[in-house]
Amino acid sequence: MAQRIDRISIHPLRIPLKKPFVTSLGALEAVESVIVRINTTDGFVGWGECNPFWSINGETQETCMAVGKHIAKAIIG
Repeated sequence: MAQRIDRISIHPLRIPLKKPFVTSLGALEAVESVIVRINTTDGFVGWGECNPFWSINGETQETCMAVGKHIAKAIIG
């Protein structure tokens, strides 16, 4: 029997920086990411990460979470 994806969990993550990271776009006090964990029926686990940055790629943590949940529903099983 082929392994299948049986569970996907998606977690927002906010990592405070020790000091602000300053660029021409402004100062960042923290970095926001989205962490994804995928489990298969055979016990394999895979991890992934998305680093949204509105002014660079037009994504926010909220949009990544929403899209991730939508994709998860489509690929489980």
